Amino acid sequence: MKILIVSLCSLFLFSCATPLEDPRIQKEKYTDAQSENILDVVNKQDEEKQLCIDKFLGKYSDKVLKHCQFAGYAENIGGGCYHIAGYAVHTAVLEKALLSCKIEI
Repeated sequence: MKILIVSLCSLFLFSCATPLEDPRIQKEKYTDAQSENILDVVNKQDEEKQLCIDKFLGKYSDKVLKHCQFAGYAENIGGGCYHIAGYAVHTAVLEKALLSCKIEI
C-alpha cells in the first residue's frame, strides 16, 4: 500500500511538471483580400454566432497566456505574457474560430 501511494504521488508530480503543449496557432499566408474577407465574416455575425466566436477567442487567448506563463518565454518583452496573448490572435486564429463555430467563409 505504501509503495502504491508513493508511486501515485510520483506520477502526479511528474505529470504536473511536464510542459504544456504550445496552443498557439501558426500564422499562415493570406492575401489581403482573404484576410479582409475573414475579418468581414467575423464582424458580420449575429449575436449567437458572435458569442461562439468570442468564446473561442477567449479560450484561445487564455491558453496562450497560461502556456506563456508556464514556459516563461516572454520575460524580456514589455507586457510579458499579456503582450504575447494579446497579439496571438491573427487571421489563422479567426479562421479557426469560424470553422469551430460552423460558419462558412
